[in-house]
Amino acid sequence: MTLDTQFLTMVSMVVGGMYLGFANETYRRLIGRRNISTVFVYFFEVSFWLLQTAILFYVLYRVNFGEIRFYIFLAILLGFSIYVVMFQSLYRRILEIIIETIKQITYLIIRTIDTLIIAPIKWLISLFVTVVTYTLYLLFKIVLFLLRVIFYPIKLVIKLLEKLLPEKVLKNVTKTLEICSTILYKFKSRVKEIVTKRR
Repeated sequence: MTLDTQFLTMVSMVVGGMYLGFANETYRRLIGRRNISTVFVYFFEVSFWLLQTAILFYVLYRVNFGEIRFYIFLAILLGFSIYVVMFQSLYRRILEIIIETIKQITYLIIRTIDTLIIAPIKWLISLFVTVVTYTLYLLFKIVLFLLRVIFYPIKLVIKLLEKLLPEKVLKNVTKTLEICSTILYKFKSRVKEIVTKRR
């Protein structure tokens, strides 16, 4: 390995160590503070370090075809130390600003979607249900009125025949009419209840 290659390898690994510091800080901030199970903690930890190892090895492979020397680990440690001493405090503040900005943007997007899309859809659905309910109620009132008109002559006929019908038959007819009247009353009360809830 030539001196140029060795120098480029050292510089790359120092930068890689600094990158490792940034990546580790970001990972600890985003994942480390969450209340998750131990199994997921181990899974995320192993996945994170495998990914960082793969990235650093890829950089090393591009620089010197993957030749591993002892000084490479020292260079990575040096880069990580540079990050801790020079950039850690600043990066933490910047990271908090970025996270807070993303939260605010996400909240604004959600509020915008809720105001412009979800709320109008809810209002249209509510309006549709209300219109349908009132239409059915109106139809029910019309049907009820027509039934009253139809049954009115029947009531007159029954009253005229009360004196002619036997008492037993009259009782059965009266009982049947009371049952029908009760069913209609309950149905009407239920419809009124549904309409009242929709107001």
